[in-house]
Amino acid sequence: MAPRTLVFALFTSILGVHGIVAAATLPEFPANAVWSRDISHAPLNADSSTMIAATGGWGSGNRFKIDQSIHVMHVSAANEASVPRVTVVADPDPDIGYSLPDCEPLNGLTFPLPNGGSIEGQSGYTCNNSGDGDDCHLLVALDGSKKLYESYKSNVVSGHLQSGCVVIWDLNKVYPPQGRGEQCTSVDGAGFPVASLLFNADEVYAASQVANGTIGHAIRFILPNSSMAAGVYVHPASH
Repeated sequence: MAPRTLVFALFTSILGVHGIVAAATLPEFPANAVWSRDISHAPLNADSSTMIAATGGWGSGNRFKIDQSIHVMHVSAANEASVPRVTVVADPDPDIGYSLPDCEPLNGLTFPLPNGGSIEGQSGYTCNNSGDGDDCHLLVALDGSKKLYESYKSNVVSGHLQSGCVVIWDLNKVYPPQGRGEQCTSVDGAGFPVASLLFNADEVYAASQVANGTIGHAIRFILPNSSMAAGVYVHPASH
């Protein structure tokens, strides 16, 4: 899978099983997870200045992007057993295909698809997942079993979910600095979970009510692909 995201997360609308509802708490990893640690007083990496310079700076040609079109759907514990599931098939586009062994094996893989939900930037489960189309992220959190299902290049066709990659994150787990493994991608090119590095208005408001408040986790943002080098990353990135 081509790398897409250099570092870390963003604003989102939150949907429930039966459609749009009030903003819900975003899927959270344990407080000591690598994406939740306070690094404000951590020493700089010895190569920090070199790495920042390599991005070309923050000028107009090197946009710092926060994606505001990603939806996160929550399935409550009470609805988990009855939520519809669809079989996952590889994206038919030969330029996308399906990323193995980094992503979940396709054999018998199913994906929860809440009624009334939608793919990134869409109003339903149809998305232009062609090579030159959209990223088509599909993010579903099972609040009871604490599993986070994420898909890249998603499109539901004939009762199947076409996908370029599906990753199932365990929200009870503290992943090591290399995440799911060195050189291992996810539905995010850097190997990160997506949903847990987003933010919503409720989190921002809560943080603003206390002195020096924070939203408590890293924020996903995007730099241009031209600023990335294949195989070059710093933990907690893994790809």
